Amino acid sequence: MSNPDDDDPFAAFFGAAKADPPVRPATKEQSSPALDLFVGMQQRQPPPAKPMADPFQAAMSAVPGGPRRSVDPFDFNNKAAASVAAFPLDPFREPIRSAIAPANSKSSPSADAFDPFEAISRSSSPIGVKPDPRSPVVEPATSLPGTRPAFPAPANDDEVSQLKAQVKVLQDQLRAEKQRSNAAASLAGNPNANDHSSAGSVVERAIAGDYSGLRSCRSLFKKKQLLAAAIASWNSDVILETVIFLQETVKEHLLMKLLGKEPVAMNSLLSYLERRRQSSALIELYKTLDRLEDVVVHMLNVACAKKDAAARLAAIGEILTFIETQQAEPSDAAKALTFYRDHVAELHRLLERQIAIEGHDQAVAAAGTRPTFTRFPRLNQIGKSVISLLEYCLLFHPDAAKGKLSNGKSIRDDFKVSAKMYTWIALRSYARAGNWNHVAKLVKKTTFTRKAKCVIGFRAFVEAFAEFDGPREEMVKYAAKVQDPEERYELAMQYELFDVAIQALVALKDRRRLEALKPKIEAAFDPNKNGGTVDNVAEVETLCLKVDQAIQQGDKSKWK
Repeated sequence: MSNPDDDDPFAAFFGAAKADPPVRPATKEQSSPALDLFVGMQQRQPPPAKPMADPFQAAMSAVPGGPRRSVDPFDFNNKAAASVAAFPLDPFREPIRSAIAPANSKSSPSADAFDPFEAISRSSSPIGVKPDPRSPVVEPATSLPGTRPAFPAPANDDEVSQLKAQVKVLQDQLRAEKQRSNAAASLAGNPNANDHSSAGSVVERAIAGDYSGLRSCRSLFKKKQLLAAAIASWNSDVILETVIFLQETVKEHLLMKLLGKEPVAMNSLLSYLERRRQSSALIELYKTLDRLEDVVVHMLNVACAKKDAAARLAAIGEILTFIETQQAEPSDAAKALTFYRDHVAELHRLLERQIAIEGHDQAVAAAGTRPTFTRFPRLNQIGKSVISLLEYCLLFHPDAAKGKLSNGKSIRDDFKVSAKMYTWIALRSYARAGNWNHVAKLVKKTTFTRKAKCVIGFRAFVEAFAEFDGPREEMVKYAAKVQDPEERYELAMQYELFDVAIQALVALKDRRRLEALKPKIEAAFDPNKNGGTVDNVAEVETLCLKVDQAIQQGDKSKWK
């Protein structure tokens, strides 16, 4: 009698799911301690579970991590079946197919091979979703004996073509359903639901590079929708094109009303106008937005860009009038214009002074009556800075009267130039022109000690005399007034002022450097050595004698 397990096609693969064969006692040839232990363990094990009747459930249980309960994978309305069908079974397909193949051949030799995994993956309806009754019914392929239908994979190109045709039919049905939905929405009160020229469609086309659809939005309602859709797209090009379209087709007060609620669109328009240098439109827009500081700044840019001095002066005067008018109104924006008012007023006074000085100096230079205008090149000062004008006036008008516009001190007081800045500019200008008497007037004396002092120090005087070939006696006098002995010594050695260097070393009580000073003096006065410029033996001897006397006096006082 044949064993019933021989007809089971899963006996070879699912042996673990069936009862274990009885353990046969080992013969003497096979007896060993290890084998005896194994046999004893097998005998003590509990009886195996009843074999599974359904091979598919056994297959699911054999998968590591798979479902452990009885589940019908073809029950598409069951969530557990959905998890079984969705479980990745690729590593186990081939053994299961090889085990199922004999059963198919025995039960129904004429039927096609049944693949349960292909049946699950190629199901025409999604798991848990009922098919649309309007879709065409797909007849299943030949099934195994029983209740489960078989869905074989397409065997040739004809079946693939049929499946593609069915997919196309489903797509057409979905498209028709969308059209019916749009028509229903239109009847419900949304006239733009099925309109290809709606704001969303226009923005989508604009993102793709087609801006022709903007002109289809003619009503104010559509333009509002268009602006909202453009801002929602976060595409800067689309936003800018939309804003430009609105600027061209909407009145100014309506445009301000639309853009006032959308800061992104407003900033896009402002940036566009600035890049295009449309100053007049930009100024009017800032006035509408009550951004008075930006209005003043752009008005200044427009005024300073004018080449004609008189027109520039008139434009700056208009700005000053505008600021004064706005400050009369009690608003926060008007209060913030105080700084701009002072700045514009100063600029207006400076330009007035420059125009007057330039007109006068042109006539003087044409006459050629002053040597300063012939010695130095004269530059037009209109539009220059306060420092440039001050330097010009101190160079060409050092003796200007106090009430004149070209007077240096008048410029200093009017534009609040600091004392150090004024002294530095005056020193350089006077030294350049050779006005050494005016240089001496820059040095002040204290009230009680009558000691000379200067706000910039005396090192700058020594450097100016050296640069512009000033009198050497005056240079020595200013070098001796440097307060720090070490700085005085370095400055004296830099410009070979050896009398000042000896005095500085005596003040420092430095005998070593005094002894080393004599060779330097001889080298400096030697015309054949180190580029010496003076060949005066008497002067060299006098300086060396001063060095010796300084050393002797220091030795007597023990350099205290």
